[in-house]
Amino acid sequence: MALVTEILRNTAGVFVAMAPYLLLGFALAGALYVLVPRAWVVRHLGGRGWLQVVQAALVGIPLPLCSCGVIPFASSLRKQGAGRGPITAFLIATPQTGVDSILVTYSFLGLPFALFRVVAALVTGVVGGWLAAALDHSPPVEPGSQQEETGAALGVGDKVRLAARFGLIELVEDVAGWLVVGVLIAGLIETLLPPGTLSPEKLGGQFVSMIAVSTGTSTVYSAFGWKLGGQLVSMIAVVVVAVPMYVCATASVPIAAALVAKGMPLGAALVFLVAGPATNAATIAVFAKALGKRTVAVYVGTIVALSIAMGLLFETVTGGLGLPAYSAHHQHGGVTWLTGVAGVLLAVLLARAFHQRMRARLARPEVAPTAPDAPRAELLVTGMTCDNCRRHVEEALRAAAPGTSVHVDLESGRACILGTAPSVDTLVQAVTKAGYRAEVAPPTGAAAA
Repeated sequence: MALVTEILRNTAGVFVAMAPYLLLGFALAGALYVLVPRAWVVRHLGGRGWLQVVQAALVGIPLPLCSCGVIPFASSLRKQGAGRGPITAFLIATPQTGVDSILVTYSFLGLPFALFRVVAALVTGVVGGWLAAALDHSPPVEPGSQQEETGAALGVGDKVRLAARFGLIELVEDVAGWLVVGVLIAGLIETLLPPGTLSPEKLGGQFVSMIAVSTGTSTVYSAFGWKLGGQLVSMIAVVVVAVPMYVCATASVPIAAALVAKGMPLGAALVFLVAGPATNAATIAVFAKALGKRTVAVYVGTIVALSIAMGLLFETVTGGLGLPAYSAHHQHGGVTWLTGVAGVLLAVLLARAFHQRMRARLARPEVAPTAPDAPRAELLVTGMTCDNCRRHVEEALRAAAPGTSVHVDLESGRACILGTAPSVDTLVQAVTKAGYRAEVAPPTGAAAA
């Protein structure tokens, strides 16, 4: 019972410590959603030049989009004539950061680490974009029509409501599950792992010792050698795990901070926060179809190589600076009125998000149409990994079939369109343009032969 109490106490400490910064980040993300609409991004980043590569990385850094949420943006960039270089830069830089994750990173790991994380996103995005541009010999894509800008014709009050809805409702719904998982994992790590478990000396000692035996060089037994070996072991292990898995840029911060508190090098934590949010197995598959295997190889290779390089650079530049420790940062400062109020508000927003998700899951997609013989179409959509993906697919289908009722189920991947709609090919094309794959779904009530 004492162990459970300690886990809950440490988990609550993580949650309360990040709450003020996370709420501020959500609010700023909502403001960016209104002030920097999708059409503006597409219009200014459409193109194939090297300058567009840098612009794509710079614009993507503050946007609150995950590795799957950038898919529709990338699709729009492609339709507006953007080359593979700017698209790749946008795909690499955007998921790594966001105003919310930057603020949470600052709260747990300090200002130098937060700034270096932004620099890492910019460097990996620009280098990956330049490499993709150098290998891009495809003919330019003819720019398509522009979409209307979010909130362009709205008044100030409507824009504030739109920003609040996106930042405090939709964005919270997107990250709620991963945020809770990340906080729980951080609490478990803080409670169960003894201090120093993941220190470079422990991780690298055996690795460096084997090198010493094979080379007969005693100097590698130095403390520096042990530490360097541990850093490399940590970073390689982290990147192998982080690349295929889906990790939210914000929710991954408390996990990284907890690992740092147990001795993992800050450089390895940076590798985790670069490689994890930047990609996952699902987005790799989607990008391979949309951009080609060569571009995806550049995309993944850049993330793997430069995440480790940036981790080593961070250790070299900041070694011995005594950056703030995670455990001291959130455990011993106590709960102030600000963190307490922010924690309660964040808990309410998360509870609402889970309630809405449960309602949507229990709701029947087969809503009865107005007439028994009303037209109906069903698609099987693949490539969706979160509620953000589901919303993008629903928006694409509603735009292609105005006046219809559209419901997309994330778990099954089934999209139901009730009412008079265009041809199935048109619906499939709309989903494909949004960055996902679709096909006609088999009838749910079909009997087995």
